[in-house]
Amino acid sequence: MRAMVLLCLAGMAGIGATAVPGGEFALLALGIVLGIWRWLPRSTPIRRWAPELAPWFWVLLGVVALLMAIYTQVRTPFPAADDLSRTIAPGDRLDRQQLVMVRGQVLGEVRQTAAGKGRFLLAAVQTGQILSSEAVAIAGGDPEMEPTQAVSGRAYVTVPLLQATGLRPGDWVRITGELYRPSGPKNPGAFDFRAHLARQGCFSILAGQQVEVLGDRTGESGGLDRRLAALRRRIVQGHVGALGYPQGAIAAGMVLGNRAVDLPAAVREKFAAVGLAHVLAASGFHVSILLGGVLLLVRPLPRSTQVICGLVALVGFAFLAGGSPSVLRAVVMGTALLTAFGAGERVRSVGSLTVAATLLLLWNPLWLWDLGFQLSFLATLGLLVSGPAIAGRLRSMPGVPAGLADVIAIPLAATLWTLPLQMYIFFQVPSYSLVVNVLMGWLLQLVTGLIFFASFGWLIFAPLGQVVAAIARYPLELLLHGVEFFAQLPGGMVTTGAISLGQVIVLYGIFVWVWRSPWWHRPRRWILASALGLAVLWLPLWHGGTLAAEVMTLDTGNGTTVLIRDRGQATLIYGHGDADTTQFDLLPLLRQRGLDHLDGAIALGGPSTAVTPWQPLLDRITVPAIALTTSLDQVAPSLRSLLATVAVRGGQVFSLGREQPQTVGAIAVQSLEGGGQALLITAGARRWLLLDRLNVERQRALAIAQSIPEIEALWWNGRPLAPQLLDAARPTVAIATARQLDPDTLLELRKRNIQVFWTGRDGAIAWTPQGGFGPATDETRESAAWL
Repeated sequence: MRAMVLLCLAGMAGIGATAVPGGEFALLALGIVLGIWRWLPRSTPIRRWAPELAPWFWVLLGVVALLMAIYTQVRTPFPAADDLSRTIAPGDRLDRQQLVMVRGQVLGEVRQTAAGKGRFLLAAVQTGQILSSEAVAIAGGDPEMEPTQAVSGRAYVTVPLLQATGLRPGDWVRITGELYRPSGPKNPGAFDFRAHLARQGCFSILAGQQVEVLGDRTGESGGLDRRLAALRRRIVQGHVGALGYPQGAIAAGMVLGNRAVDLPAAVREKFAAVGLAHVLAASGFHVSILLGGVLLLVRPLPRSTQVICGLVALVGFAFLAGGSPSVLRAVVMGTALLTAFGAGERVRSVGSLTVAATLLLLWNPLWLWDLGFQLSFLATLGLLVSGPAIAGRLRSMPGVPAGLADVIAIPLAATLWTLPLQMYIFFQVPSYSLVVNVLMGWLLQLVTGLIFFASFGWLIFAPLGQVVAAIARYPLELLLHGVEFFAQLPGGMVTTGAISLGQVIVLYGIFVWVWRSPWWHRPRRWILASALGLAVLWLPLWHGGTLAAEVMTLDTGNGTTVLIRDRGQATLIYGHGDADTTQFDLLPLLRQRGLDHLDGAIALGGPSTAVTPWQPLLDRITVPAIALTTSLDQVAPSLRSLLATVAVRGGQVFSLGREQPQTVGAIAVQSLEGGGQALLITAGARRWLLLDRLNVERQRALAIAQSIPEIEALWWNGRPLAPQLLDAARPTVAIATARQLDPDTLLELRKRNIQVFWTGRDGAIAWTPQGGFGPATDETRESAAWL
């Protein structure tokens, strides 16, 4: 079995090596070196751990890694010659959008985006570019367009929610909208949506405006996807009808997972904040409850019949839950356990887990980069190798009952083994996770078991589902109240900041060392192991936090978003964004920087400042001081109401004055003109100027009417700049927060030897004391791409 585990691990290493150029050949070379075993002393870990393995076996491991790397490259999707993305005309850094009409088939269920639109994947078969869009706005219009052409490939489609209503998997549709290629992460800490889509064989995005369903749906009853979707809808509708909304949707999500049930984002966030995200993501937790319940019900039957019933339940669950990697991993392991149970043999759990993971990766090697697969594998491994040891330590403590020790050990082991990966990907961890899982573990099992039984009833006999759902209502309500209570407690999510890939590797190396080395199994040496892990984890974070001094200009379209950190304080300058900008660009950056609060913020935009970008920010980040570029009574009523809540919590809301600089967190700010559209920013001995949509005439008037000090850097919106302003300010760096840059202004800046950046070309722009200004490099996200 040890040889089999090593072969499986070599295959996984080969898949991971594809993220590093030449990594597969390095593994082959390593296998050859290890094969020269006679040069190694007998006391080395390799000889001690596997003395029975022949020298040629280590070479075989290197060959297996190389073959799996080649197999992974063969299985990696790439756009074919007739892929839909090939029809997009090349443009600048962001390929320009074009209006098209695409015909294709809906793949999978339609889901709702955070912005309230419908989203789904489309298998495209035909497209044509629209030359005149006037007729698109007219119902039944026939727009002028180029001749259509046959295409292949998938597109990620977003459409207005009403247009998506009623769409089902397998529907043939014709969609009119804007077609473009997905962009990579624009800012540090942002999610790489392009890589995520590419792993699904999707290389284009279609922002749909109109959807037309084609055909008469004569195939409504045919097709596996359509039948499975109908069964899922029956389960969801049954729970919603019996329990109401959103309780019914949550109940369906607890048995089918959030990939099969479209749950509200607020619900998912609350479960994640208290450490119960796994409850809404179909995985080993659900498989264990399902399998245990089925075997309990059929216990009086012969063993062979029990095995058959268990296998039927597992296969059915895999299809209904959508076949995600974490579900399939659990199903494969459950199948191995059932097979061993039927044969009366014992299963070596770690070996079974490794083999199960390898079988899935043989089916689709790209699942190694799936976060659900990674977390499921690590949590299960932690339960198998650390759960019993932790439970034993707890039992040896005076006053700790054996039952309580087991209850604590299970979530603690799973949390321990997934913690480094969570910090690496999300930059934060739920602080109440262990407490919630210990206190509510029994309730989770009870509720999930009842909902499984009710779901079975909705499929075969609706009155049975109604009765069981009525019984499940009260424990489910208790569970939801518990989640709500812990989610509202302060400090629910601890922002840790980014950790490096090297730290993650060292931490998991410590875990494996403690697991495999008997030296660590002696009393109280777990304290030393814990101290070692904390040192690896926290010392770099503490060191980076004490030395942090930077200016980060985000790429958020045509709005200005600047984060300034200096001497342990942080100030945000923000304006003209939206809720998506806050959710997907700004908040990930703050979490990556380890910031769960800001010392101050400046709201740009004057009376036009909207509440939409500030609401999600102030819901998650503490900001004790907010400065406005106009008077409070001139801003929109919705924003005024939001800022009033900041004042009620003890925060300060004030307007920037023209007479003298005012301190806002890490910086001093002075408004140079009455509209608040020219801000002089001072941080230490450095001065910067920010122009917020100030036109050329007002720039010229500002330069003539007021003595502008020399500055180091200038931020502006990419539109024309007055030469008089440049003469007065004499910046050495100019940063345009815009998609496009005025060409005449660019020539003028270059004539003056002013270094020019703009976010539309360079992405986020960073300044550090050591490196000055330049495009932001995001080492954490670049090294995390293969995850």
